[in-house]
Amino acid sequence: MKTKWQQLDTDQRLAVKRILTSALLLLIGFLWPEKTSIKIGWFLAAYLVAGWPVLKAAGQNLVKGQLFDENFLMSLATLGLWPSSSGPKPLR
Repeated sequence: MKTKWQQLDTDQRLAVKRILTSALLLLIGFLWPEKTSIKIGWFLAAYLVAGWPVLKAAGQNLVKGQLFDENFLMSLATLGLWPSSSGPKPLR
């Protein structure tokens, strides 16, 4: 009898690993004691781990001339959050 993990294909396993790694980095960022660039680095690392497939697809589509696809728009929306004051409290 196979476990749930063994039933997943390679892409699904990679997605689970990305989610868990990103969640761990995000947790470290929230628990980091002082507001420094290191704390922001934890959040940025979590964002890059979780969002890399979308950012990569957006970049590839930009090179092909597809400016307004869902990957580009999602990347623009999430990257636009970072400098805004509506981000998570540690980033304000």
